[in-house]
Amino acid sequence: MYYDTAMAFFKRADYYMAQKCFDAALRCKDKPTNNNAESYKEKSLLCQKHSDTANIYLQNEEYCSAYKHYEIVSQINKYDTKSRRQMSYCLENTDFKNPNMVKVEGGNFIMGNDNGPFNEQPAHNVTVNSFYIDKYEVSNYEYAIFLNIKGLYNENGHMRIDLDNPECGIYIENGWYKAKENLDFYPVVAVSWYGASDYASWCGKQLPTEAQWEYAFADSKNTNNNQLSPIYSCNPNKYGIYGMSGNVWEWCSDWYFENIYRMNYEFVINDSEYKVIRGGAYTSPFETFSATHRNYNFPDGCRKTIGFRCVKNI
Repeated sequence: MYYDTAMAFFKRADYYMAQKCFDAALRCKDKPTNNNAESYKEKSLLCQKHSDTANIYLQNEEYCSAYKHYEIVSQINKYDTKSRRQMSYCLENTDFKNPNMVKVEGGNFIMGNDNGPFNEQPAHNVTVNSFYIDKYEVSNYEYAIFLNIKGLYNENGHMRIDLDNPECGIYIENGWYKAKENLDFYPVVAVSWYGASDYASWCGKQLPTEAQWEYAFADSKNTNNNQLSPIYSCNPNKYGIYGMSGNVWEWCSDWYFENIYRMNYEFVINDSEYKVIRGGAYTSPFETFSATHRNYNFPDGCRKTIGFRCVKNI
């Protein structure tokens, strides 16, 4: 009886009363029930501790810290809908969705390369308006938060990330998406174009156009250590943008057309099968690490070498 009552309190997230009832259950002689009661008493204590801590942070408007403690409670107790609501509230009141963006002043530049492959020709003048761009590639930690709010599949049934890819830095445990150990601040990979685009929209941003990406590349230096690197350890360019050359390919918003530079952009029909990726990856040959190099992948292709960053138009 005490055990059942305790579980009812636990599911209602009344952790104080749950502890009291689990204590009472432990004084009973039912060994199997006692084992469960001991476990749930510990869970109740942890949930109470983290809930109290989260509430203090929330009162002080320290939303990022409050979010982390509510997340722990929600992971321990899947029935705690209040903590999930508080997580959403914290996200709406923090700058999580707009961290470390760099303003790139607009201007004219020569896009493409007359001496490059066919799909980079001809070099041509392009005007780009000012925009903000993520200083770093989107990390596993950030993307796991997005998955916990929005889920693995979007409303059209497209998978956002391939958790079965051995190189994927995110896994699911007890219904919660988490970054793998020590991979929190590595770039998210094995993410589809749909998953990248959905994340950008959720943050009130977009994926960069090819022109924005190439313009922001500037003097980027290669980050090719033959292995994936943390987002903060990559080389910055003159704008202070990290990791645009090497590390992982980055999704762009554009559909890929080999001869796009010979066409009128306004009259391109979106009948391409592919989306553009830029920047090269840690596994790529040297010639891919240039501002003008163009590559492509199926939008639902979740490769271990593709990640992304976002932009926000001004």
